[in-house]
Amino acid sequence: MYSFKFLSAAAAALLVCAGAFAQEDGNRDANGKIVRGPYETNSFGSNWFVSVGGGIDLVLDGVRANSSFDGGLTPTLDVNFGKWFTPSVGARFGYEGWAYKAAGQKSGNHLFHGDLMWNLSNAIGGYKQTRVYNIIPYAQAGVIASKTFGREFELGAGLLNNFRINDHLAINLDLRYSHLRGEQFGCDGESGLFSAAVGLTWNIAKSTWKRSSSASCAAPDNSALEALRAANDALKNANAALAAEKAELAKSNNALDSRNKQLQDELDALKNLPAVSQFIDRPVVLYFELGASSLSSTELRRIDEYVKNQAADAKYTLIGSADAATGTREINETLCKARVEYVAAHLRELGVKDENIVIGDSVIADFPEHPEFGRSVTLGATK
Repeated sequence: MYSFKFLSAAAAALLVCAGAFAQEDGNRDANGKIVRGPYETNSFGSNWFVSVGGGIDLVLDGVRANSSFDGGLTPTLDVNFGKWFTPSVGARFGYEGWAYKAAGQKSGNHLFHGDLMWNLSNAIGGYKQTRVYNIIPYAQAGVIASKTFGREFELGAGLLNNFRINDHLAINLDLRYSHLRGEQFGCDGESGLFSAAVGLTWNIAKSTWKRSSSASCAAPDNSALEALRAANDALKNANAALAAEKAELAKSNNALDSRNKQLQDELDALKNLPAVSQFIDRPVVLYFELGASSLSSTELRRIDEYVKNQAADAKYTLIGSADAATGTREINETLCKARVEYVAAHLRELGVKDENIVIGDSVIADFPEHPEFGRSVTLGATK
C-alpha cells in the first residue's frame, strides 16, 4: 500500500516538474519553437560524472507483526559514477549502504546497482546548458547483500532532481523505490524500500553538448512553407498561361505561314512582269467585271488615252491576272487569255501593229488584300 502511494506521488511530482521545465526558453529558434538535436558525439572522456550524497531509507511494505525487523528510518550513504551518452540518455553505477536491526541483531546492507537514466528536461524541452533544474527519471536493477540475510536481486525506479550550480557542479535530490522479496527484513512477503538522498554531483572534464553543424537551429517555418506552396501554385498557373499563349502563337504562326505562302506565290507571279525600268510610262491596270472577258466603256477610254500619249512605234506588254481563290486553274488560264486577247484586239483597232504587242505570262494567284487584281490586265508601254 505504501509503495502504491509513493509511486502515485512520484508520478504527480513528475507531471508538475515536466510542466515547469516545458515553460523554459531553452533551446529555441527565432520563432520561439523548441529545437531538439541532433548533437555532435562527444569523446569517450567527456560527460562523465560522480556524485556523493546521504539520506534516509524507509521500509514501506512487508513488515508484519510477527516480523523480526526492528528498524524504521535509517541513514544511508549514496555514491554513483556514470556517463551521459547524449543530452537525454545516460547510465550510472552506484552503491548504497545502510544498517538496521533485524532478528535482534544489527545488519549492514549494501546495494550495488546500475541505472538507465533519461533526462526528461532535455528530451522534451530541448538541451539548454544553463538550465537550472533538470528532472531525470531512471530504471534500476541491482543486488542487495548483507551478512545476516545473504544476497537478493532488486528492481527499482527513481527520480533524480538536478539543480545546476555551474557547468561542473550540481546539487541533486535522489528519490528511489526498490522492490524486494522481504527476506532482507525478516519478512515472509515482498517488501518495498524507499530512499531519499541529497548530495553533490561533479561533472568530470567536458560536460556540455554542441549541436551538429549540419543541422539548422531554426525549426521549420510554416509560413515559409505556405509561401513556397503559393509560389508553386503561381508557377503552375503561369505555366498554364504560357501553354495557352504558346498554342495561340502556334495558331498565329500557322496563319502567318499560310499568308507567307500566298505572298510568295504573288511574288513569283510578279517576277514575270517586265522590269519597271523597261516601261517608258507608268503602266495602266484595266479591271474586268467578275467572270467577264470584256471591258466597260470607261476602261476602253483609259486604253485610248494611254495609247494616245505614247509614240507611234511604241511597244506594249500585256499581262493578264486571275484570282486563284475562285474557279479552277484551267478556267482562270482561259479567262486570262480571253481578257488579254480582248485588250490586244482593241490595240489593233487603235493602229498598233501586231509586232508591237507583247503578251506576257498570266499571273494566277491569291490577292486577299486587293481582289480586283485577280480580274485585271496590266498594259504598259516599253522601249
